[in-house]
Amino acid sequence: ARALPSLTPDLLLEATRHAEIVRFGAGETILHRDQPGDRFFIITQGIAEIALKRSGNTDVIVDRRGPGQYFGEMELFSGNRTVASVHAALEAPVEALALDRPTFQSLLDGSQPFRDSIQSVVASRQAQTRAVAAGQV
Repeated sequence: ARALPSLTPDLLLEATRHAEIVRFGAGETILHRDQPGDRFFIITQGIAEIALKRSGNTDVIVDRRGPGQYFGEMELFSGNRTVASVHAALEAPVEALALDRPTFQSLLDGSQPFRDSIQSVVASRQAQTRAVAAGQV
């Protein structure tokens, strides 16, 4: 509920029914860049590092997300391939709740406030991606 406050209790219940608990060891890759995005992850334990490709083909960690934060929404919302690599931080494993594409789409379709919230996050993260690619970060 903390990660997705704009969902109604019924939609939260639907999400939890379809959520899968996934675990990744410290340093393990969770998402690879340029792959089809098929899941939405809500972190329950640990820290995930988000890395983008900078001009010059080097990676830069642009964010560290912890419990209650999420990733994977950009690809599911836009239908594009992943633009970032996501790894469990070296200091600890990551546990997350993963929602598949149909469940995520059902949440978008069932709640305009959730759709608006995700759309705003996606726009912000896309701007960050463009800035990193241009070497501005």
